[in-house]
This record gives sequence, C-alpha cells and structure tokens, in this order.
Amino acid sequence: MKFGLIGYPISHSQSPALFKTAFGECGDSYDLIETPSFDEAYRTFLREYDAVNVTMPFKETASTKAIPADRITSILKATNLLKK
Repeated sequence: MKFGLIGYPISHSQSPALFKTAFGECGDSYDLIETPSFDEAYRTFLREYDAVNVTMPFKETASTKAIPADRITSILKATNLLKK
C-alpha cells in the first residue's frame, strides 16, 4: 500500500522515519506530498495513494472531502486522515 502526508511546509516532518520504524520493511511506502495547494495534494492522493495523513494548513479543507465524515470530523470541521 502507499501512504503519505499532505501539508505545507512539511519537508522537516519525521513521519516517513516514524512509519519505517513502526512498520519496517513491510513493502508499504510513506511519502511527503508537499505543496502549498490543497487541490494539487488531493489530486495526487486520489491518483497515487491509498491513504494520507493531513497536517496544517489543510486539516479544515480536507474535512470537506471526508465522505461520510465521522462524528468528530463533523463537529471539529477538521481531519487528520483521508483514506480511499
């Protein structure tokens, strides 16, 4: 499977290293999808990834793509995860 993190800026993120430590050489990947455009990051997710973590500044915008949104996402109007 292919996973990632969307947000901007995120080049400093330790998420790929944490993923590798947690899951080792399982064959899955975890990439940084760094762009100032949520729409571009979202299209990349749809085209290439199974799920992505979401960080600032995209948490609120990403919540509009969570269909159906869970209860907490609906209340907070923000999300940390998008999956297909």
